[in-house]
Amino acid sequence: PVRFVHTGHGFDLSLVNENVGKNVLRNMHIQGIDPTFPPEGYVDLSQGAGIRVNRAYDNAWENVYVSGFKYGIWLRTGFNNKCVGFCGFVGNQYGVYIDGGATNLNKFDGAKIRLNRKAGVVIDGGNTGPYPTMNTFIGAYIETNVPYNGDYLPPPLDGSHSVGVRLNRTYDNDFTGVYFEN
Repeated sequence: PVRFVHTGHGFDLSLVNENVGKNVLRNMHIQGIDPTFPPEGYVDLSQGAGIRVNRAYDNAWENVYVSGFKYGIWLRTGFNNKCVGFCGFVGNQYGVYIDGGATNLNKFDGAKIRLNRKAGVVIDGGNTGPYPTMNTFIGAYIETNVPYNGDYLPPPLDGSHSVGVRLNRTYDNDFTGVYFEN
């Protein structure tokens, strides 16, 4: 695995505009410093994402597994980025976090989004448009995104609740054929 021992982002794809892209992260296990099931009262060690995608277009993550970060993957203003092959966002605070407008047409089809402490998937359009749209999770596993380590732990103390999917000011996202278990 690629191990990060700092509290920031692992890989940061922060590009200039929609004309720059087509990067590929392939065959990696990206490991951060957060434990999968921290005890009650836990404060995130990592404030970063295993993969941060900002103003990034037409990129792919292929056979990539991300664990131990605040965000497995965090997208902001990204278009047509996609998972290819096996992608896993497992054991983070948030598995997939889509933040802000103009984050459209990203594909997490077939992704394994499991065992994340606060949420499996969050799509948050914020308070002003344009809002994120048409992100897909077709055939994904979005399951067991609650603290569990032989026994259920209390929800995080930051006012959030562990959920599989949280949608806020977003539309036309596709969760066809997703296996849900929370």
